[in-house]
Amino acid sequence: MARVIRMPSAEEIDKNWREAIPKVPKRYIAGIERTTGWKERAIAGEPTYKAVMERVIAEGRRAKGLERVTDEDWKKAAKEKGAVRIAKGMELAAAKRRARYEPFRKALDGLEIPERGPDPVENARNIVPKVVEALVRTKRSLMGLE
Repeated sequence: MARVIRMPSAEEIDKNWREAIPKVPKRYIAGIERTTGWKERAIAGEPTYKAVMERVIAEGRRAKGLERVTDEDWKKAAKEKGAVRIAKGMELAAAKRRARYEPFRKALDGLEIPERGPDPVENARNIVPKVVEALVRTKRSLMGLE
């Protein structure tokens, strides 16, 4: 089934970004403070994680779970839970986002692409692969895979 992208305006995106700065609940902070050794346990649990994810995929659990949720359920949860969390996280992650985005920005800055022609589909065929390849090379390099 074909999908349609519906993009909000630049003004709406900026408005949503600036309005998304909620306060993290005290209980959440207390839970963080009690936590020790999280990274070591997470790394040690990698084989279990992989086995569980393989089983989840094989059983089609994601699709089954999604079937139980209506659009209204999703919207309600997103508004009641997500809306109060996203802005503060974005604010606190701004410096990290900038640092992590910079290699990708550099990969695209000055990337040679063909001149545009009159056919937008042909333009996409000629330009998009070059952009995607540059981004994938950068990601693989950052992950130590190249």
